[in-house]
This record gives sequence, C-alpha cells and structure tokens, in this order.
Amino acid sequence: MVLRGWFGRSARNASQDDEADAASAPDDDAPRTIGRWLREQRLQSGFTLEQAAEETRISFGYLDAIEADRFDVLPAPVYVRGFVRLYARFLGIDPEDAIERLPEDLPQPPGLEPLPGLRLREGVGVLPAVSRRWVVLAVLAAIVLVAALVFGVPNVGFGLGGDGEGETVATPTAEATATPLAEQMPDLSGLAQAEAEQRVSELGAEVVVIEVESGQAPPGHVFAQTPAAGEVLEAGQAVTLVVAKEPSAGGE
Repeated sequence: MVLRGWFGRSARNASQDDEADAASAPDDDAPRTIGRWLREQRLQSGFTLEQAAEETRISFGYLDAIEADRFDVLPAPVYVRGFVRLYARFLGIDPEDAIERLPEDLPQPPGLEPLPGLRLREGVGVLPAVSRRWVVLAVLAAIVLVAALVFGVPNVGFGLGGDGEGETVATPTAEATATPLAEQMPDLSGLAQAEAEQRVSELGAEVVVIEVESGQAPPGHVFAQTPAAGEVLEAGQAVTLVVAKEPSAGGE
C-alpha cells in the first residue's frame, strides 16, 4: 500500500537524504516546489527533520511527505494548509508566503481518517473517520443553535399578570439591521488556540472553544471552525473553534 510504504521511511533515511542534499550543489534547473523550498529553509537553519517534528509536534511522516511534495498521502487540504502554516512559523518564514506556494489542486482524500503518523498510540485504533466527523458536526450544530437562541431571539416583555396580555415584541427594522463584523471569515485552521482567539476578539465577536481528542492537528491548535473560512460573520454571531487536545492515556 502506498501510505505504508511512504510512512515507513525512518528518521535515519531522512538524515541520509539531508546529508546528501547538503553535500551536493543546488540544481538551479530543478523546479522550486514548496517541498523543496521548505527543505532548503530547514537545512539552512540547521534542523534535522526529526528535530522539526519534535518542535512543531507535527508527525515526522507528514513533514517528510510535505518536503517531498507527496500531498497524495496527506489528509484533507485544510489540514495540509494548517501543517504548512505551522511549519513555516517554526522555520521563521512568512506563513502566508508558504501557503501561496502550495498547489491549487491539492488532492482531496475520500475520508478524514488520520494516517498512521498521527495514531493516538501504537496498537490502538482510532474512531472511524465518519463517526468522528459526525460527532464534531453535531457539537457544532448544537453550539450554533444555542448561540442563535442567545443572540438572535428578540426581547419579549411580559405584563405583571403573566397571562401574556400587554406583551411587546421587538420587531427588527431595516434601520436596525447590523453591519456584518466580517464579510469574509478568516481561515483559523492550524493556528494555536490563543492566536485564533485573539483574531476572533479583534473582529469583535464572542468565541466558543470546543476541545476534542483528535490526531487531525497538534494539541492546542484549531482544526475546525464555525463560521467556515470565507463565510460572512454576522453581528452578534459567536465563532466556534474546535481545538485538538492531548489524547488521554486510556482513550480509545
């Protein structure tokens, strides 16, 4: 299987490749892909791939695949962009510059199941990808519903009798329509929780954080959001961040 074959590469194999690249002269005629560019930046910084994986907490296999431009063995594009953004910050590169270098037609895998490099622990299976996805979507839907009830329901005034007589209901008018906080919601995936919360705070919106045991992103980093990137953020609408947390020792 392609995935097992690729992720079977060891740190020793990668180190040997690094030594070969460092000893050889750069080939200016070779295409300067995002993977080659990131690899050159890492070598110039003096880091091994194993050190980079340890510092960023991104799977060694994922970093190895990114530097080899093997996006076909990586998870969904939203996670690839998050990994590249985090890796670029570690190397001291502008994250947005790195994102712009990614191919526009990143492969879309059939499911969101974590690859072997992000298993919770050796010998323990993860929850089926579909089940995990539906759980996250259900939680997001519940949060959005509660936020809509809290921020979107008009105030109702009740008379002292409590029988409903004399009730007044505020009716929104065209003049009272609030201006959206953001015409396009920024992409917060791959950001650390504190940085993502700061971005939401700057938009003037409330933030709701959900921590989920997941291998889809490094612990403490955002891997899903509502509203999604590119959608309109209405006034009074809360932003929900789904953040990966460290798997528990006895988790399934």
